[in-house]
Amino acid sequence: MKNRLSLRSPQVDSLETLADLCDELELKKDSDLTVELDKVKSGNYPLLADFERNFPSFCFALATGVGKTRLMGAFIAYLYMQKEIRNFFVLAPNLTIYNKLIEDFSNPQNPKYVFPGTGDFVYKPPRIITGDNYAEMGKLSFLEDSVTINVFNISKINAETKGGKAPRIKRLSEYIGESYFDYLSNLDDLVLLMDESHHYRAERGMQVINELNPILGLELTATPHTEKGGKISPLRTSSTSTRWAVRWKTGLSKSRRWPREKISTRASIPPMSWIKSSLRMAFASMKTRRSHSTYMRVMKNARS
Repeated sequence: MKNRLSLRSPQVDSLETLADLCDELELKKDSDLTVELDKVKSGNYPLLADFERNFPSFCFALATGVGKTRLMGAFIAYLYMQKEIRNFFVLAPNLTIYNKLIEDFSNPQNPKYVFPGTGDFVYKPPRIITGDNYAEMGKLSFLEDSVTINVFNISKINAETKGGKAPRIKRLSEYIGESYFDYLSNLDDLVLLMDESHHYRAERGMQVINELNPILGLELTATPHTEKGGKISPLRTSSTSTRWAVRWKTGLSKSRRWPREKISTRASIPPMSWIKSSLRMAFASMKTRRSHSTYMRVMKNARS
């Protein structure tokens, strides 16, 4: 698969990690999260802290430019061909990424099409359902034996819930006799993929995601942490121990400066003296008071 999809080394590492995780997990609805987490931590991922959701969910941290969308395509192809999973829900954080994901998943003529050379999808390409056309899909279309990829914009869903209103996706559909959201949440093999997943920690976004009740969540981001009140907190769904390890030695990073590892420890992080020296050189070149304050804030977070 890695050759057919022309995957880069960090993408291959991530795909191998997913295969390893799928061998450990039950991949069923309403599984015991404590048992599932213990399986993963007792295996190859002892640093994983928590799923942070009501279902098993994992964060894959890749540097910008590595190809998160292509990796999502590889995840979908693997889960379909190896685990016979046919239903996927892809979340975009905003309208720009939403439109890009639709193009990358649906247009084989697009140079960034995510399924190039995938024989299973050449003669029977995945059906792409979006936040704009799901209400027009007839009931018979849901009975077809093919892969379905739903692409939705979570910022639009959040906007529709202001004032305590139910988002449009939760409203009754005359085609299927229930809301499309209920239809999705009742699927036995729904897998959720979250692009730029650090955006999905807001209260409303978390509630919507948990209510989908998927069997598995796959998070992709180049920013595997959240920042609130100036404090940076690494995502607990990542298998890395610190935010420095996320960028430099997770095996999911674009950098080739050090050997790749799927799991990092503090021992594998560059010495603090090296970090200080590099940051001083970078901020010194700016020669501004703001750069000095930024440097001090970064160093304070690095020590924590």
